[in-house]
Amino acid sequence: GALNFTTGSNMLNNLTLNTVTGGLTLASDLAVSGLMTLTSGSLSIVGRTLTLNPTSDVSASGTGTLTGSATSNLVVNTTGSLTGALRFATGANTLNNFVVNTGAGTGVTLGSDLGVSGLVTLTAGTLTLAGHTLTLNTAGNLSGTGIGTITGSTSSSIVVNTVGGLTGSLRFAA
Repeated sequence: GALNFTTGSNMLNNLTLNTVTGGLTLASDLAVSGLMTLTSGSLSIVGRTLTLNPTSDVSASGTGTLTGSATSNLVVNTTGSLTGALRFATGANTLNNFVVNTGAGTGVTLGSDLGVSGLVTLTAGTLTLAGHTLTLNTAGNLSGTGIGTITGSTSSSIVVNTVGGLTGSLRFAA
């Protein structure tokens, strides 16, 4: 099914997805202000923007995933860290733009590999790769603004497949 909101009314407090097969498709942009729980199934943000507002969180429980595309945007604009990792469906783990803007000492953890075809903006906070790969696709770029950092591990990778150089610098957490 599809979830469609009237312009200006595209906000929810909590969102829980628990489907046996399939999932839910956003038919309009969505902002979540409370808890997003992906118990099972996939939340498709293809062609849409999903924004996690300042008081949002992602539940650590569940096996559900996000389905992205080269036209999807994800904005994490929270004051604290996300409890759960961002998990993307296999073969649908691409975003157009990805913004990490969390409070000081907080951040976002990847729960799967992620490719970005547009702009990665690390405004504030830390993007933790947690053994996964962050790929900047052909038109991908890294914003030159922001103070956010990246944390990797011996099993994490960053792949830069861009046509030109990056606008911003890769900053790693100390």
